[in-house]
Amino acid sequence: MTQPNPNAEFSITTVITSYNKGPWLAEAIDSALMQEINHHEIIVVDDGSHDNTRQVAESYGNRIRYFHQENAGQVAAKNKGIELSGGSLIAFLDGDDRWRPAKLEKQIAKFKTDPEVGVVYTDRLKFKGDEIVLASNKQGHTPRQGHVTEYLIYDMFVPFSSSMVRKTFLDQAGWMNPACPIAPDYDLWLRLSTVCKFAYVDEILMEYRTGIDSIGTRIKSKTDYVLKIQEDFVRDYYGGKFPNKQSVNRAYFNKYKAAGNFQLQQGQNAAALKYFMKAAKHRPFDFAIYKSIVRSILWKSQP
Repeated sequence: MTQPNPNAEFSITTVITSYNKGPWLAEAIDSALMQEINHHEIIVVDDGSHDNTRQVAESYGNRIRYFHQENAGQVAAKNKGIELSGGSLIAFLDGDDRWRPAKLEKQIAKFKTDPEVGVVYTDRLKFKGDEIVLASNKQGHTPRQGHVTEYLIYDMFVPFSSSMVRKTFLDQAGWMNPACPIAPDYDLWLRLSTVCKFAYVDEILMEYRTGIDSIGTRIKSKTDYVLKIQEDFVRDYYGGKFPNKQSVNRAYFNKYKAAGNFQLQQGQNAAALKYFMKAAKHRPFDFAIYKSIVRSILWKSQP
């Protein structure tokens, strides 16, 4: 394994975390190993898996570093990877995702352009088995660069497994928050946005495997958690009143509308109606939401 060189302009640590992701872990590790860059270490943190994660990781010998811990959750696993890292840049990769060639190289180029850049992320696709579920992250989100706090309030556009972070800014903003069991990356990006710029590589360099974890499908809990993260951030950094009220209203609107659409797809019309009504409260002149309200009422009346 190539060790990070503290004297190099940039040294990279890739942190791969796995909890029972053994069936896909080799794809993640292989995609990290294929990155043709110098001063690159790969750390696999096994969060108490009960599958073959250990066997898969140890089969790579000294090409990677393997660390096992008792199950403590995704935040603890990612923070352990940060703690073990020796690189000036840290790239994150979940054990069931994978990268495309030259990803890290193209991200490093962005860091070289501006010392204030602390996060570089890329476009991604979503896949399930052999099928592409979503061809580009831009189909649901608008990528932003520079100072992005205002945009992050209403749009979480940074795919976690595409991200690379400058360690100095990560130390400044704080690592991942154990109090955020759901959407801890959203909390992290919000805090990092207050201390550094973000940059974007407009190319699909990460492939996100969907249909594995159930946590992302628990839309009600996820919506509540994400809104709490947003509220806590505005409280801690802006005294409870974000300077741009329009962004906050748009944030609530987008999240409640998404939750309503999900509930409607599941046939939970009463729950969908409640979310749509909450969305309308925050953007009452967005008349499209009233179509959703009517749709949920009409569909509810059907046998």
